[in-house]
Amino acid sequence: PGDSALPAPTLVRLALAGADPELQQPTGMTVSWTTAADTNASVVVYGTGSPSNLTARAVGPGPAERYLYTFHHHVTLLDLEPGTTYYYKCGTDGAMSETFSFKTAPDVRKSANASEHGFTVAVWGDMGAGNCSNATRGMIQTMSDKFDFVWHLGDIAYQDDYLFLDFAYERILDEYMQEMEFTSARKPYMVLPGNHEVDCHAIICILDKTYRESLHNFTAYNTRWRMPSRESGGVMNMWYSFNYGNVHFVNLDAETDFPNAYEGEHDEFYLLDSGHFNPTPNAFLEWLERDLQQAAAQRHVRPWIVVGAHRPMYVVVVKEGRKEPSKQGTKPSSSSSFTLLSLSSSFPSVLSTVDSLFSL
Repeated sequence: PGDSALPAPTLVRLALAGADPELQQPTGMTVSWTTAADTNASVVVYGTGSPSNLTARAVGPGPAERYLYTFHHHVTLLDLEPGTTYYYKCGTDGAMSETFSFKTAPDVRKSANASEHGFTVAVWGDMGAGNCSNATRGMIQTMSDKFDFVWHLGDIAYQDDYLFLDFAYERILDEYMQEMEFTSARKPYMVLPGNHEVDCHAIICILDKTYRESLHNFTAYNTRWRMPSRESGGVMNMWYSFNYGNVHFVNLDAETDFPNAYEGEHDEFYLLDSGHFNPTPNAFLEWLERDLQQAAAQRHVRPWIVVGAHRPMYVVVVKEGRKEPSKQGTKPSSSSSFTLLSLSSSFPSVLSTVDSLFSL
């Protein structure tokens, strides 16, 4: 039984973590959660075999992260066995979550050699909280045993759509993450930034200094999630890559830090500064080129390279009465899109280059 005086863990979510030096496949999982108040430590107990066999223990390296009201905890479990089911609880001693489970990424030596070792990833973007996505969420829940992890391509909760005096930003984010815990606590939930992750531009956020400074420039997004950017040489949750089985996934920031980026200097309302995540000039595009070169050098192990970004690389725009392709950051109207992508070694490979991703 837990201690009722301690804050309960909520909004549990997972992300792939770690990379072995030989094949760069994930060797672990980051467990993240949120509490209403700080705790003495961030703890995950875990094990294999059964939900009662939680004999291993991992503790977060430092205090929980906070940008406004709530506290966000991240603990990475490393040196896990590939393709194995682990059971876990998270929280702090005296206030732990219910028992969840996850399955680690497959061993590429198996998934690359036979089509029966393929996997399925659920891909969507522009989801949002509440009634607008109930039908999609219900469909995902009924299909949750059919996919291995989630790839959410930006515009996660639409918490910035509440523009008037009511401060709803944090409430909407919490609502979405609670609604998706049925999968985020059991499957890796990989995310990348969209324009609705930039900031809070409600009237109260513009007028109130605390809200304005706490919720600008992707702060909530980068604090709540923990993607494997350190393992892949990326930056925060803005750009990074990871391997899963026989596929290399590249996660791009389509909002900032490249020439003519849509949110490169300020948000879309010209109200708050944004971008400037590059540690050095052109760091993002240089990282992308290195990452693709490294992935190409391992095509014998991992033939697939799949690139994701929130904005499309090419769209069709109406110009002088004619439909023409455009390489600009033009974005079509948003709507939630859900796809199950099944991948195995029997499919042809795809190689993307920097020139095909951005018009510089």
